[in-house]
Amino acid sequence: MHPQDVEKVVEKLKLHLNGEVNEFECVYRIKGSNDKWRWILDKGKVVSSNAAGYPIRMTGAFKDIHQIKKPKAI
Repeated sequence: MHPQDVEKVVEKLKLHLNGEVNEFECVYRIKGSNDKWRWILDKGKVVSSNAAGYPIRMTGAFKDIHQIKKPKAI
């Protein structure tokens, strides 16, 4: 994950894990196999919690949105 995106992703994940938002959704950059940064859309949701109510399992998916998100050449 790109260092400039870590704080944003952690905050959004905390909001979901604390039950403040129904789903986790975030756009951030990861390093691709060619060692270049790519934009992805990551979505997830807690699907089970333990007896104390703490999340123990999430499910989700992410999608490469680099072609949509990258700056267009002029």
